[in-house]
Amino acid sequence: MPVKYVMIDTKHQRHHTIEKGGSTIKVDLNHHIENAISVEVSSFSTANELFNVKADNNKFTMMIYNLSGTPNFKINTYTVQPGLYTIAELIDVVNAEIAGAGMGTVSAPVSVEFLLLGNNKVQLNTSSSSGQFKRLVLYSNSTDFHNSIYHRLGFNIQQVFQSTNTEAKADYDDTTPSPNPNFSLFIAGSPISISKGSSNFVPEAVFIADNTNPLIWQTNLNESHTGNNIGHETYQNLLLKSDLVSGDFQKVYLDEVGVTHTFQENILEKIDMTVSSFNYIHFEKHNPMVHQLSGKIIKNFNISLCDDNGKTFDTHESKTFTCILKFITADDGFNRVNENNILRNQSLGFKSRHNC
Repeated sequence: MPVKYVMIDTKHQRHHTIEKGGSTIKVDLNHHIENAISVEVSSFSTANELFNVKADNNKFTMMIYNLSGTPNFKINTYTVQPGLYTIAELIDVVNAEIAGAGMGTVSAPVSVEFLLLGNNKVQLNTSSSSGQFKRLVLYSNSTDFHNSIYHRLGFNIQQVFQSTNTEAKADYDDTTPSPNPNFSLFIAGSPISISKGSSNFVPEAVFIADNTNPLIWQTNLNESHTGNNIGHETYQNLLLKSDLVSGDFQKVYLDEVGVTHTFQENILEKIDMTVSSFNYIHFEKHNPMVHQLSGKIIKNFNISLCDDNGKTFDTHESKTFTCILKFITADDGFNRVNENNILRNQSLGFKSRHNC
């Protein structure tokens, strides 16, 4: 069957982007592709200089809880400038942000510092005055924890406090350096409210989040904990999306409470990341995804480069890319043969029904 190839080069994408700042490209074809019956990605290339800290996932939060005297707590949320960082660079930026708005109070400060170990794992060191019984936990409210700053640093989802309780989430999402008037913790899966100035203590043995046990730092003991994984600078994969396809790709994932979700995505191809940062990604697949097009005419289409969670990169968050799409078409002769066969079968059917 006839084949049509379309090469897309986004070096001039600012003239063709759908939205200002976005990387979704609209492709208008001067010569329309008729009778297209399938499409696949033949090749793809781009520089692996993709932002690993994006504007939609560039915050991290810490909480200090006071176990002595009057129950008190403090939540700090920090923001990292979006960009491409090595793990060492990300640690330096995170430590600088913490130093600019320290944890604890002026009279009872808490020292918090991330450190890159020789085995390339990241350790968080804490310290405070021995008379101040304080506990520190990490918190992430990200819907995409896999690409969060804590996970970039190697702390897995079991080590970081997360909550599926909406009240607890709202309390943790505070961005001011001073404590909220009320705060929810989880005790054996049930929320309890701790009011500033009240006298109800939380026994450390049951200080848990949604029946899991995130890391807890005893700052008065100068305690340190290390991330479970080596920090990762790159994405697991990239996704090419296009309105050429719909309905033939399903994405399945398991959420934090164990519920399986399935939904359709207009994913044209999955690009595996096989190179480190600052190298070139070249994709040539022997078994690409083949999408059926039902013989339609292709006049224009959109295509976009997305991270492994399906979120589109802004133009400043990625480099330009090139890709070649392969369209299989049905030629006119093939269509005429099909048409003649259909007419012939209709005629034979008519004659047999009428004994002609």
